[in-house]
Amino acid sequence: MREKLGALWEKESRDGKKYLSGSFEEKRITVFANTRKRGKSPHLLVFEAGIENGEVIGKLWKNCSNGKTYYTGEVFDTKVIIFNNKNGRSENAPDWVIYRHRATNDQEQVSETEQTAGENSGTISSLEQRIENMNIDELEVEVISRFVKVLRGGTEQQRKTNLVSLLMHLNTYHV
Repeated sequence: MREKLGALWEKESRDGKKYLSGSFEEKRITVFANTRKRGKSPHLLVFEAGIENGEVIGKLWKNCSNGKTYYTGEVFDTKVIIFNNKNGRSENAPDWVIYRHRATNDQEQVSETEQTAGENSGTISSLEQRIENMNIDELEVEVISRFVKVLRGGTEQQRKTNLVSLLMHLNTYHV
């Protein structure tokens, strides 16, 4: 079970701009869209509420999986993952819930998989190199690591087909 760190409610400013407001641990925070987003810069910026002209205390990147949007990043130097609160049935329930992002030793998992896959599977080694060269978050690396474990089974042709499919997805996702 993930450790819940806070909650956010969707709000609208007087001039019609949407933002998020809520709590993180025991602090009040406000989250705004990054209006100067370029390239790999964060989608959302987090500020401590009530501090005028305050510094950015968190950065969040938008992610999509199975048609669902979630955010990953850091708030007050804590790695977080933020999910839409689909269980929020009451009007007062938060729209988004903030959880601690569990760190995993994904590089070790990929290396272990590479060893298990055998010497003839250089494709897993190239996947590990590809992961190192891309700027992707821990959740994506976790998903990729699990997918790599699937590559161990089946024929060599099936493994290559699965790997090509994954790399095409990564190229599409990160362009």
